[in-house]
Amino acid sequence: MVVQSDGSSEAASYTLIHFWAAYDGESRAGNVRWSRYFAKRPDSRVRYVGVSMDKNLSVFTNTLAFDQIDLSAQRLVENSKRDQMLNIYGLKIRFHSYLVDAHGIIRAVDPNPDQLETIL
Repeated sequence: MVVQSDGSSEAASYTLIHFWAAYDGESRAGNVRWSRYFAKRPDSRVRYVGVSMDKNLSVFTNTLAFDQIDLSAQRLVENSKRDQMLNIYGLKIRFHSYLVDAHGIIRAVDPNPDQLETIL
């Protein structure tokens, strides 16, 4: 998965990629937590991207609406790429978050907000 800048956060030198699905309560709660965390920090050096592994677009959009999450930082993996993504990113047993720097190097796996502040 290549996460390209959409120009929304020119100053961001890191990207936090959080994989989640509506059917997985822990990862879904993580998406809510991270979305709210970054909504309060628009000038953060970290850009947030929530990546849903749900198979159905309506489940994805309805979940985001119910959780009151802005769609702009959310992506839905195409069904044709879902299994490949689950394998490549080690998501078959549980979902993860990856902090990636501007060079594409993973700097942390599953950081919490306190750890994120320490890393930065």
